Amino acid sequence: MSAAPQRAMILAAGRGIRLAPLTHERPKPLLPLAHLTILHFPLLLARHAGVRDVMMNLHHLGHQIRDQFGDGADLGISIRYSEEQPHLLGTGGGIKRARSFLEGGSFVILNGDTLTDVDLPAVIDFHARSGAIATMVLADPRPENNFGIVRVDDTLQVRDISGRLCWDGQGGRAGHFCGIHVMEPRVFDYMPKEDVFCVNADVYPRMIAAGERVVGCFLARGFRDVGTPARYLETAEAILDGTLHPTYLGNAALRAHSEVAGLPRNVWVARSARVDPSAAIQGPVYAGPGVVVGPRARLGPYALLAEGSRVGEGAQVRHAILWERASLPPGRLLERAILTSRLELPLDTARGAL
Repeated sequence: MSAAPQRAMILAAGRGIRLAPLTHERPKPLLPLAHLTILHFPLLLARHAGVRDVMMNLHHLGHQIRDQFGDGADLGISIRYSEEQPHLLGTGGGIKRARSFLEGGSFVILNGDTLTDVDLPAVIDFHARSGAIATMVLADPRPENNFGIVRVDDTLQVRDISGRLCWDGQGGRAGHFCGIHVMEPRVFDYMPKEDVFCVNADVYPRMIAAGERVVGCFLARGFRDVGTPARYLETAEAILDGTLHPTYLGNAALRAHSEVAGLPRNVWVARSARVDPSAAIQGPVYAGPGVVVGPRARLGPYALLAEGSRVGEGAQVRHAILWERASLPPGRLLERAILTSRLELPLDTARGAL
């Protein structure tokens, strides 16, 4: 068995179709979540596990990801990029293309659009002790997540993935796949000759059919798939109220970014934000650097104001997200909606003038 992984690949090339029109402006992994983006979470998770070399595949608006993270020096890691143009290669094809980077030893694969609260070093140790060719990180399934279900037997051997293997065995356990794998280089021996394919649909079944040890690891404490605008808002709210609080964030955690004294514990206001004294705030609320909140405005509960956003006089924000430089006009209500500098995306309630 290989030593602890030093390299990881983050899958960040998807189009984010279900998140449109938000993803017309930026790639899904760059959607803001308070002071971070979605992509910060897998990057910081990999760093926490001792990984220092990361490959990211890019496709849709990939230049924005490259511009934001560069070579990774600001995060204390080395980032390289694999451009998939003109076509996406699928999860499997993307990994296959990075073979020369990954195959020196055990490696980690992480989805670039998933937030998981997991002890990745413990997962890596579990993988090493299991003798498996691949380990899939699983979480207890939730009713709202009816896809990505993996079934394991009593030895934790994976027996079915999303119903593809038609296992009719008794016992075992079902879990939701969290988008994290630990793999051995022999995985590449089971990849198709084609360039475009899916690792879950086209590689795992081959390994299992060949009798390889493929295991599920139930070490995820929390899991969020940011697949739709509604789930994006739910994820932001889980970060604000502490429902999702991965320990691997360390100094990047939201609690470390309270810059104004005397506020409730669930209200974070950047030092450079300007909040009028007559504004009312009901946490949880995050107001980032350069935010401007006008007189008699009302924030919260669950208001996320990204850097440079503005809330006009008498406007209200609750259960909503303002992206960077978004501006809510005076007297407007933004509720269960996402406001960017270009558009307003309501989710399931009407909004309008007060």
